[in-house]
Amino acid sequence: MASSVKFALQSTKLQSSQFPKINPVGWKNYEHESTRNPFTYPDGDLFRFRSDQLKKKKEEKQLVKNQKVHEKTTFASRAASRSVSVRKTISDADETVEHDEESFEKSLKSDPSWILSIAKRCSCDSKSVKDYITKKREMFLAQYTVAVKQEAIRTMEATALEEEKHINDSEKKLEEDTLAFEEFLKENDRNSIEALKMAEQETRIKLDKNAEIRHATGEMMSITSDIARNEEILKEFLMYEEFLRKLSPPDWQEQQYNKKIAHKAKKKEKEKKNRESVMFPALVKRSDSKSTRILSKADSVKELKSHTRQKSLPESKRSSTRSTVYSPLEDSDSEEEPEIYFSDPHQLLHIFTELEEQNLSLILNCQETHETLEEIRERSQIIQNKLKGKTDTLKEHREKLHMACIEQEEKAAQLELRSRLFCFGEFNSQEQDKLLDMLNQKISQVYQTCIGESETTISTINMLSSIERHIDELYEQLETVSRDILEAAQKTKKKERRLRLREEKLKMQLLHQEERLKRALARATADPKKQTGRRLMPRSAPPKTKEKTSEDDHTLRVQEEYRYFFTWQ
Repeated sequence: MASSVKFALQSTKLQSSQFPKINPVGWKNYEHESTRNPFTYPDGDLFRFRSDQLKKKKEEKQLVKNQKVHEKTTFASRAASRSVSVRKTISDADETVEHDEESFEKSLKSDPSWILSIAKRCSCDSKSVKDYITKKREMFLAQYTVAVKQEAIRTMEATALEEEKHINDSEKKLEEDTLAFEEFLKENDRNSIEALKMAEQETRIKLDKNAEIRHATGEMMSITSDIARNEEILKEFLMYEEFLRKLSPPDWQEQQYNKKIAHKAKKKEKEKKNRESVMFPALVKRSDSKSTRILSKADSVKELKSHTRQKSLPESKRSSTRSTVYSPLEDSDSEEEPEIYFSDPHQLLHIFTELEEQNLSLILNCQETHETLEEIRERSQIIQNKLKGKTDTLKEHREKLHMACIEQEEKAAQLELRSRLFCFGEFNSQEQDKLLDMLNQKISQVYQTCIGESETTISTINMLSSIERHIDELYEQLETVSRDILEAAQKTKKKERRLRLREEKLKMQLLHQEERLKRALARATADPKKQTGRRLMPRSAPPKTKEKTSEDDHTLRVQEEYRYFFTWQ
């Protein structure tokens, strides 16, 4: 009996040492957990179970969404945390299993029912013990797997709860972010509305300002036009004033000039006093008397100088100086009313009539001078034309004489050559006589055509002299003949020359045509030539051999071409 008990205890120890540790919480818990089967179908509906799982997943996602950014984790960190939690649960389970085994062994040893059951089992054979051990082993393995699965389920539930918390936190944060973004959008809308309002106000202000500027520019343009119109009117009035001033006598002009100088001096004194009163009001009272004395002396000196200068200058220069000095004073003394010498318009009419009479006399003098000038110009033009014609005729005569001199020099040279040849005795006396007779005949023919029938007693030299005299007379007559007659004669001569050339050309064409007809008749009347032998056939030309030309040959050829084409032989 004792041996069987020992064997049972040893078998239980072996089973506990060989198999992984489980969580046996007492015998009753063990029996209760053995009765639970995780592989049985659930009592409820399967679709409801799936919907519950989907709800759990959605809740977990919502928790993750509600989490803030720094609280969110990655998939790797979540997996690592899960593995750590699983390890902790397994280590805690191992410790509890060891502790429970020890307490279980103690309770078994003290329990008599357990001893009786073991004694009964020990009475059976070894085969039944082995079966029992194997069954127990399988049972422990199943319990171990169930315990591991339960622990995994617990850890997964814990992680799911944590994930749900994270999702809820992220959802809360997202809601906060959405609210903040909505507030930002509202603020942005408010700012945009305010900006639009400000822009509308600015545009209104700008339009108002533009309208004011347009109105001001219009007023300014109208004012400028008024100013320009008034300036033109003022210029006209000043011109009239200047005209009346010039019409007034010179004594009155001098008086007005002196008055204006005195007024200008008084004005300067007032300005100086005002400046001194502004700058040094205490010293003004003391210096008033002194300044008046000095200024009066200076004015008297200036007046004396101006009077002496005006007396020294002639009246024309004096009037010019008055006009030059008076013109700038018009602007400075514009505040005063201008004084006019003429009190009655009849005075002006009287002056105008005198001026008109003077102008008429001057106009008549100008017309007479213009007429005389035109007559002088016409005479000078006629004289110039005559002189030009004479100079042209003289130039032509000089050129003709020059040409005649050249011809005579050439003739003299020829005669000298002939005389030398005759003197050297190269010609016979008979040949000389023949030449002289021929010359005499030709000279007589020319004499007959130019002058008339030749007298028998006139020698050749006399005939030549008379011909020359006749030519000179003709030259003199040509100078007196009008140009129209000369041009008509030249035209007739040109026509005759053209007709003669045309006749010669026609004669040449007829001769050429006759020669062509003769050649054609000769070809037609000629006997036909019979071809003897074989007809020549066209053959291909042999290839040309290009000769290599050096640079020296090229230069020599260029030089030869240059000599041939560009040198005068």
